[in-house]
Amino acid sequence: MGSPSFFVRKPIIAMKKHRCSRCKKTKTENHFHKSNTHSTGVQRYCKSCKRNVDSRGHGKYKGKYCVYYLPKDRYIGMTKHYTKRIQKHHARGKNVEGAFVLFTTKNAKLAHAAENFLHIIGFKGFRY
Repeated sequence: MGSPSFFVRKPIIAMKKHRCSRCKKTKTENHFHKSNTHSTGVQRYCKSCKRNVDSRGHGKYKGKYCVYYLPKDRYIGMTKHYTKRIQKHHARGKNVEGAFVLFTTKNAKLAHAAENFLHIIGFKGFRY
């Protein structure tokens, strides 16, 4: 008879450690969500930091299409990620001072139609 299985030692596998980009703490791999797109195989933020970021969401614009206006450039745009889009405009040199959302909707076709109408009547922006 062989030895009972509860006496067989299983090899201990060393867990890889990663550094969270947000809290800067080094944690084991099981504290991060898996990722196929990152070379490390895990997300950049640890699970607790990711939970905090996700709980804030995108505020009142989360999951909606926003038609927005940049008054200094007379620019009309449409996006589903308002905050990121405004940051991109700023990074590309547009004056985003006073930017505001004209309206939000969950209907993409309605948002496109409104944006195109505003371009037709003379506002600047990308036209399809």
